[in-house]
Amino acid sequence: MIARMLEELCELLNGQETLREARFVPEFPGKRLEGPLRRPTVSVGVDSMEVEDAGIGRVAGGGATGCRAEITLGFGLYVPFADGAQGLYRLLSAMTDILLFDSGYAMRRLHCAGVTANRNTGAFTLHAAYTFQADFKRGG
Repeated sequence: MIARMLEELCELLNGQETLREARFVPEFPGKRLEGPLRRPTVSVGVDSMEVEDAGIGRVAGGGATGCRAEITLGFGLYVPFADGAQGLYRLLSAMTDILLFDSGYAMRRLHCAGVTANRNTGAFTLHAAYTFQADFKRGG
């Protein structure tokens, strides 16, 4: 269920015209990036997760077993120095719009850390954590 959520969100973001130059990969933290970075890259993975009502279908006698989860996904954003720090904010803004309105998961919170410069990759970096509420069913 979690791997599928990561893959779905990466596919959604990779398929957007406004993000056509960026690459989204379902791994966080991302593999060590070799510099200089040539295109914006975002690694996506689980920061934390809390599950409620696990197995509620079994308790209630229903046929489906499911749970409600609050999942915080970590997004490591990397934008080449040539794009400037403003390129990082444009990427974050476009991602947030898509995740908020088009993802099919209910976003509850967004938390961002400050921008840093990484000379090894030749990129500005930012960590963003999006918290979603999701209902999962066994086999669903």
